[in-house]
Amino acid sequence: MISGFRLRARTAPRTGPIEIRCSAGSGVLRRHLQRVRLRVRIWFSLTFVLSVLFTVEQVRRMGFRDPASLAHLGALLPCTSALFWLVWSRHYGRFYQPASRVLVTVFCALISVFIARAVAGGREVELSGLAVNLIAVFFFAGLRFGRRW
Repeated sequence: MISGFRLRARTAPRTGPIEIRCSAGSGVLRRHLQRVRLRVRIWFSLTFVLSVLFTVEQVRRMGFRDPASLAHLGALLPCTSALFWLVWSRHYGRFYQPASRVLVTVFCALISVFIARAVAGGREVELSGLAVNLIAVFFFAGLRFGRRW
């Protein structure tokens, strides 16, 4: 064990390459999640409020039967609601990392589609939201770039 990481080497049958895996100890993950908890709470609180406002605006402008409104109501709002609940609940330390991998991916995919539709509609300023989100996924959301947990 080297500073909290366990290294395992395994060779495939005779001709295979050497595979090295690095798995972090649970203490490293726990410390990381505690260190970023405040910014994760702030980010997903803001994200939840904005998703509610954007959903209300989308439904008011296009109606309930519009596909974008249905995507807001059926996917974006539940996704941000779940993240908001999770970061403020006592289950944060145990369930945040695995749940956020799925929920943040869905959230990013949805807002990317919404931003692409807005840019296609002539609102190029919406592109800045995509840039902010790309940074926020790793800085504010507490996800670790390029690391497996």
